[in-house]
Amino acid sequence: MKTIISCVCCLIACVCYSITLTCAWNASPDPQASGYNVYWGASPRTYTNKVNAGNNLMVTISNLPNVKLYFAATAYDPAGLESDFSVEAVYTPSTTTNILKTPAPIRIEHK
Repeated sequence: MKTIISCVCCLIACVCYSITLTCAWNASPDPQASGYNVYWGASPRTYTNKVNAGNNLMVTISNLPNVKLYFAATAYDPAGLESDFSVEAVYTPSTTTNILKTPAPIRIEHK
């Protein structure tokens, strides 16, 4: 299964050393896609955490450290086969809005 997914992460709330992010993406054009996983970690393309979003196109992740984080999404089919990772989205702690310059439409907002 080969699918391209764009991943968008928007900051929902920030509390001291813990943040909550909402990641959203476009539906996979693959008719076999039955759900999505979102991966993240503190290094590029090195994901140490995963959340299953089911067939939702958005997931909120809480209790994240307020440090630079890297996110990517995958689609999976009913047999559990996953697509390649999406283009990576990066969250960088800031007091201003961060707009990434990447090949895919990814936007991260810090409010």
